Amino acid sequence: VWGAGVNFDGVSQYAALPDVSYTDEFTLSFWFKLADNTGTGLRTLYAHGAQGTQGSLNVFFVESGNATSGGPADMLRTRLLDSDDSDNLTGLDVAAAGLTDGQWHLYALTTSSGAGSSVYVDGALRASSANGGAAMNPAGGALLGADAAMQPGTFLKGALDSVALYDRSFGATEVADLHTGGSRVASITVNVAPTASTAPVITSDGGNPTASVAIWEGTT
Repeated sequence: VWGAGVNFDGVSQYAALPDVSYTDEFTLSFWFKLADNTGTGLRTLYAHGAQGTQGSLNVFFVESGNATSGGPADMLRTRLLDSDDSDNLTGLDVAAAGLTDGQWHLYALTTSSGAGSSVYVDGALRASSANGGAAMNPAGGALLGADAAMQPGTFLKGALDSVALYDRSFGATEVADLHTGGSRVASITVNVAPTASTAPVITSDGGNPTASVAIWEGTT
């Protein structure tokens, strides 16, 4: 999903992605937009595998009136368990305040071997956990806008855009660049060997009104 954005109705709409396995280190990023977070259920952004099982990744909003999620309500929750993790339900929670204002916000999850995982929102680090950093292969394909069970009360009422999965862990600067659209500049040095004995060459254009001139280094 890239460029135009997809709106979900919160009732039955979702998008299915091809199955993919995750390397030890990866980065998941996407833009999201929600106008509110009222209700008593969940709003699923990204789901791959059943929640709370090893080898699963679920990113969702816990709605403000949800008293049954097992943790605090009104949260952006990332529930990540790789192949050797125990469940850390709230370890990557981010308060929803300021994120459901009808504006686009960037979510990014990075995982690193031996370091665990980190959640960034709008380029800023918001939560970290020891979970993550080992390979995993969730069952089935990933879903946008619905959880693996597609239960009522878990569909997304909101929009997603520019969903991307990278096979390496981004650093803080790279995540910030995802948010701001920053670019990298590479420097290239070209060494030109002078050839003083080669004369300039003027090539005609077969009668057309243009011609090319090639002047070698060391000539005039």
